[in-house]
Amino acid sequence: MFAMDEQKARLTIVCLSHLALDRQLFQRPQQIMLQFAKQGHLVIYIGCVGWKRSLELWRNDQGSGKFGPLCYEANPYSPFGGKGSLIGRLHLHKRLKRIRTELTRPLCKVCSRLPLESSETTVLWIYHPDLAQFADVFVPDLLVYDVMDRFRHFRNSTAGIRRAEEFAYRRADLLFAGGRSLAEAVQSDLESLGIQKHVHCYPSAVDFEHFGKALSEETLIPADLQSLPKPILGYFGAVDERIDLELVKESAKLRPQWSYVFVGPLLFTPTDMPANVHFLGARPYDELPAYLKGFDICLLPFSRSELVAHISPTKTPEYLAGGKAVISTSVPDVVRDYGDVVAIVGSPDELVRAAEMFIVNPPAPRDLQSAAIQKSRTWEALAKAMESHIWQATNNNFSKAKH
Repeated sequence: MFAMDEQKARLTIVCLSHLALDRQLFQRPQQIMLQFAKQGHLVIYIGCVGWKRSLELWRNDQGSGKFGPLCYEANPYSPFGGKGSLIGRLHLHKRLKRIRTELTRPLCKVCSRLPLESSETTVLWIYHPDLAQFADVFVPDLLVYDVMDRFRHFRNSTAGIRRAEEFAYRRADLLFAGGRSLAEAVQSDLESLGIQKHVHCYPSAVDFEHFGKALSEETLIPADLQSLPKPILGYFGAVDERIDLELVKESAKLRPQWSYVFVGPLLFTPTDMPANVHFLGARPYDELPAYLKGFDICLLPFSRSELVAHISPTKTPEYLAGGKAVISTSVPDVVRDYGDVVAIVGSPDELVRAAEMFIVNPPAPRDLQSAAIQKSRTWEALAKAMESHIWQATNNNFSKAKH
């Protein structure tokens, strides 16, 4: 290990995520890793998505490649278990060993670049606690666990999730968390386990320029929105167990002349929904500002659950950056961080009343955009702040090794 001059040194980051590098659901892991790659670090993003999803991506010629300066690939191992999990684990073991070997060759086959320099720090960066087990395979200088969800509360989490969390907490050199409630929960976990480590809280950021396109006259509203009755109450993102579809259904019944639109992948099939609720499916990340422009009001219709109690929705600043009024259920981080600009509701009646208030007296789009700028940061700034912790941890490890 060598002490680093962070102005000259670079990182080699292998990121293991439970999410593929999907251009239709570009979330925290993909955003942060892309920023590290743009800053000149070597980043290899491995989506550990299971056999079915992995095969689908490879068949569609999306199994590996480059996204800007970011190298990515899909792997059949899934931290959520399922059929073939043992074979998938062995597959990822073999892949990580191969990457570790290739990084030291005269020309790295992973990314066609020069080999590791003597001053380069290797980082294994994980987004699910189960993936910490692979640190002993890749053998990084640092293990970073960026906690983005309370996985123990997902329905499809394995029985050993708490053991995986404890192992990840103990093994990690750095712990980040994607929101205040989540950071507090992880810090509480550490204290109960007798682990003396600090959780660095970094709520997800926003691409202001990207979502600000919703305010541009040049941005065209998609045809599938233009044909719907207004006002349009919209949501983009995954439609999964966190969405309160009962709230959506009942509020849609109260105003059948309105349109409720969901843009994003459906992780289950909603049933018995009114005709004015529209599930448009996934759309590329590049098209989201156009859909945002077509929304009159944006929704964060999350359910009340232990899982939702610890989320910090990236969509909040994204909606505001596009100049849109936002209605949310009482997600703790939304209430604490955005409660002065976002309408907080708890029932279908309250949702409808809040929407009617925004329709009659809409807030100025530029004021909402300014609120987003004041309350959040760019992904570039977020990655740079995280990077400073990496250099500090690297130099701390170097100092310990000397003594």
